[in-house]
Amino acid sequence: MRKGAIYYHIPRKAELLVEIVRRLLLPLHGELQEIARRTEPADSKLRLVVERHVTMLLANRDAGRIFFEDRYDLPDEAAEEILGIGRALRGIFVQIIRQGVEEGVFDTVEPDRAALYVLGMCNWTYRWYRESGPLSAQQVADEVARLCLRALGAPSR
Repeated sequence: MRKGAIYYHIPRKAELLVEIVRRLLLPLHGELQEIARRTEPADSKLRLVVERHVTMLLANRDAGRIFFEDRYDLPDEAAEEILGIGRALRGIFVQIIRQGVEEGVFDTVEPDRAALYVLGMCNWTYRWYRESGPLSAQQVADEVARLCLRALGAPSR
């Protein structure tokens, strides 16, 4: 039996996993949308969304693991809902990066691809971060934000 086949035989487990991921992603989506709507420069907004994304993910590593590792094994309807929320989150990053390009703050020519790079840096933290390690979750978030801004060509502040 394939790993994902269990979700077809135990639908309540799939429902439980979807609910866990909803509790992580929906509040995060709302917070990131609020930041994106602000009238601040794009580099300030990107710093905030990266920091919030990383700190939320590191505070909810089990839900992050489900989202990143089990989402493709869920029944189609559940997987589509979860992936849709993920696409909406990515859209916020694209919007902010596009704003930064228009403002001349970021020098990337492809905001969609740049958002994937940034999210890759953010999302992988759940795999290697340990609370017992040398950095706090906030320190990791600050460092990831700083690296993302530098990668996009933002001036140092």
